[in-house]
Formats: sequence, C-alpha cells, structure tokens
Amino acid sequence: MKKEVTTLAMVVGRHASGEGSSRVVLYTEELGRITAFARSGREERSKLRPHLVVGARGSYDLVKGKSEWRVTGAVHTENIFYSCQEDDARTSAARTFTLLRSLVHGEGKDERLFTALHEYCVALPTLTGDSVRIAEYVVALNILAALGYVEEEPVTDLIDARYTAALLKNAADKRRALIRAINEGIAASQLVS
Repeated sequence: MKKEVTTLAMVVGRHASGEGSSRVVLYTEELGRITAFARSGREERSKLRPHLVVGARGSYDLVKGKSEWRVTGAVHTENIFYSCQEDDARTSAARTFTLLRSLVHGEGKDERLFTALHEYCVALPTLTGDSVRIAEYVVALNILAALGYVEEEPVTDLIDARYTAALLKNAADKRRALIRAINEGIAASQLVS
C-alpha cells in the first residue's frame, strides 16, 4: 500500500545513489527526518535536480513504497545557501544541518523541532555579524530542547521563540548560559565522549 504525502521540508543532506540518482535527507513538517530516493535526481535533465540540493526548502511530494520514501515532486523551493549573503551565515547553516543529522535519526513528527529549524532558515539570510553566531546558538539550543537534552533554566525564554532582534539581543546577553546549556545538552546526547 502506497502512502502519499505533501509536506514542507528542508534538504539537510544528500548523497549519490547509482547512476544519476540520489538519496536526500529531508527534515519534514509531517514526518520528521526521512531519507528519500530521487530517481535521476542528479541528472541535468531532471526537473527535481535544483530542489534536491542541501539547503533547499519548500513543498515536497513524497511517496512511501514497500521499503522507502521517494521524492516525486517539489515546488516553491528556496535555497538557504543562495539566500545568505555572508559566508558566516552559510557556514552556520552547514553546521546546523550537521548537528541535526547527528542528533535526529528515524522518522517521527516533531513540530517543535521543525518550527525551530524553519524559523532559523527564514531569519538567517537577514542576519549579519555576531547575530549569525547568536542565531546558531539559539537554533542549537532549540534542537537540543526539542529532543529533551536541555534543562530549560535559565534559558527558557530562548526556547520556542522567533528570531527577532530582541530575542537575539537577549541571547547575546545570556551567551555564557546559552553555551553552557548547549554543551550540557550535547554531552547528555552522548554525541561526543
């Protein structure tokens, strides 16, 4: 029995799979993290090709076959790496996607985590200077909090918030507590030993 889903998603990883095809790691609103096969997704003639690069976000059509998800369509995609004017912002996005791939395994809808990642991707192209690094700290905190690795005090007001100038200033003022909460969350996840 096939299952068809149309969902907002972000491409957070990709690797080659056979002649011209690829497997993409998507973080989706409806399914959480999935890996999906895209037949001929790397070929020049493929209409899906521009939608399957790391950093793309938009609406994706997915079909679940017997054993795997397949990407069958994508619309309204925008790539965060093209949207960001500063190298620091692109580097920040790459580190955030790496953290997400390291921490999140298997399917499972998590609205809180999706919102944190989506809001970060929307805000990042508009940020400059130290605000880029602060936003990266805030999204890392929110990813870890959504997964249950963060004790929320004293950074409660930085969780589940939009990336406004006021939030980023507040986060900058709490930089030490923010970094400590992130480090403790990463240690709790046993991502590093």
